[in-house]
Amino acid sequence: MDIKAYIDEFSEISELPRERQFALLDNAQKRAAKKSVWFRTGLYALFAPAFFPGLLIAAVYFFTAGSPWFYLAAVVVGLLVARVAVKEFESRCLHSALKEEIKGHSRHKTHAAKP
Repeated sequence: MDIKAYIDEFSEISELPRERQFALLDNAQKRAAKKSVWFRTGLYALFAPAFFPGLLIAAVYFFTAGSPWFYLAAVVVGLLVARVAVKEFESRCLHSALKEEIKGHSRHKTHAAKP
C-alpha cells in the first residue's frame, strides 16, 4: 500500500509537516498490519476484484434474461465497486491505526514531560 496517497488526507495530521505525516502514517500502517491479517497480507485486494463482479454476475444470472451486455456491465460495475471497497477498507484501517498512534504518541509525550 502506498501511504504517500494518504498525506494531507486525515484532518488529525494535515497541519503537520509532510515528513512527520509520513512517519506517523508509516507507524500507523505497521500498527494496522499487526491488527488485521487481511490488511497485512493484502488478501482483500485479491479477493475484492473477484468477489464483487462475481456477485453481480450471479445477480444478473438469476434476475435477468441474461443478455451478454448485462454480464459485461456487471463485470465493469463490479470492478469499480471492488476498487472503491478496497480503497475504503485501506483508509478505515489506516485511520483507525493512526488514531491509536496519535493517542499513544501523546500519552508517551505526557509521561515523558512529568518530572
